[in-house]
Amino acid sequence: MPTVDLTPPYSEHFIRDFGGATVALAIVLTAAAISLERRLVIIVLIAYLAFSVPHTAFHVQHLDHATPAQAAALTAGLLAGVLLPVALLIVAVRLAAVPDSEHDEEPQHA
Repeated sequence: MPTVDLTPPYSEHFIRDFGGATVALAIVLTAAAISLERRLVIIVLIAYLAFSVPHTAFHVQHLDHATPAQAAALTAGLLAGVLLPVALLIVAVRLAAVPDSEHDEEPQHA
């Protein structure tokens, strides 16, 4: 991956720990996407943002050795990884605020 050259030295222990945590997060993201249970979706989006916001901040502050095209692509991708979950979180929270009876109502036919 081209961005690996832009980060600090490699640490096998760190990479294995990070990889395991990333797989764990992927599992709960997948569970939330399949179940669409509102509380789970909200919790997992917050958990994902707890990862993606500092990750984005780190990379945006370490673009010194990137070409302008690399910096733009990396920044755009990372920002998308923050903005999409924020948008989904807003939708999920708003839906959670609506009483269940409004979700379950069937249209009345005259």
